[in-house]
Amino acid sequence: MASPKHLTRTLFEHWETVEAWVRATREMPAFSEEQVLAAIRQSQPALDDIQVSDTLRKLLASGVLEVQSRSENFVLNAHVLEFVRGLTHEHELGTEFAHHCLGY
Repeated sequence: MASPKHLTRTLFEHWETVEAWVRATREMPAFSEEQVLAAIRQSQPALDDIQVSDTLRKLLASGVLEVQSRSENFVLNAHVLEFVRGLTHEHELGTEFAHHCLGY
């Protein structure tokens, strides 16, 4: 796995994509290459095909994505999945609290 600093930077740069994958793991634990590339394109529509492929390589090199053993599918790194789920859950709780208690 890449260094924590590199991993954190990659998460920051590709948060929308990673967050979408985390939500999708509730229904499917692994993704085909086509699904991964489509998610990158959807979250970053300004990228051309070469940049989308470079993004996939960067996500693999940083350890955010991993190739599933005995398969050509991709999975989110288990630590990244747990980390992002925890952050998004805490954010949802904070939003619910604000709506309920503060009237937002």
